[in-house]
Amino acid sequence: MSPDNELLRLRGELGLLQRQKADFEDLLAKQQHPQSRNANTQPSQPPSSLPEDYPKTPEAATQGIFAALSRGDFESFLTNFTEPGVPHDTYAQMFTEQMRSNFLGTEIVSIGQPTNWLATSAVLKWFVPYTIRFADGTQKTFRLSVGQHVATQRYYFDGGL
Repeated sequence: MSPDNELLRLRGELGLLQRQKADFEDLLAKQQHPQSRNANTQPSQPPSSLPEDYPKTPEAATQGIFAALSRGDFESFLTNFTEPGVPHDTYAQMFTEQMRSNFLGTEIVSIGQPTNWLATSAVLKWFVPYTIRFADGTQKTFRLSVGQHVATQRYYFDGGL
């Protein structure tokens, strides 16, 4: 295993351990200081349910991101794979018309095993290795950064094109 891959693997393990630690600390704090509920206390809203066909893994989210861009379906990309709270105009500026046209007709050659590089109580992030083939036949191999909000389970594009 190359030193870079080993470093990514270890970062992923560290991120998962940090998340587990934070979860245990939260659980411990809740057990030590239970909150009293009264009649006026509203229970927290459950996260909105996701469509049945929504990606369940970072690999599936990566595939969905590339599929939307390949079809030229930028609206689907905006609806399904943008970070909550970030205005769609920000993505429109990032994904210029030229960039969008470059992704038309791309094919996924491979999607590799994701490496978790950040884990908090609110967000998980992975590097997902990929190889894509552009319409002109050229290929690109890189890592897509995919985030997931823990509360909503929604994935979002975080970089790496």
